[in-house]
Amino acid sequence: MPEVLPKYARVAVRLLVRRQDREAYLGDLTQKYRVRIKRDGVGKANSWLRREVLESVWPLLVFRAIVLVKFGEMLKKLIEHLWLE
Repeated sequence: MPEVLPKYARVAVRLLVRRQDREAYLGDLTQKYRVRIKRDGVGKANSWLRREVLESVWPLLVFRAIVLVKFGEMLKKLIEHLWLE
C-alpha cells in the first residue's frame, strides 16, 4: 500500500497551494487517499485522487491569479507614489 501520495499530486499541491497551507492540505489528502485505498483498492483510489487534484486545480489557479492581480495593483500604486515624490 502506498504510504505517500503519487508524485503528480505532491507536485500539484506544492505549486498551487499556499506555503502555509501545504502541510495541512497534503495531510488531509493523504489521509483520504489511504482510506480510499483500504476501502476501494489502489486503482479506484488513484482514480479518485486524479479527479480530486484536477477538480482542485481551477479554484487554486483562480486564487493565485487574484493574489497576483492584487499584488500588481499594490506594486503599481507604490511605483506611482515613489515616482510622483
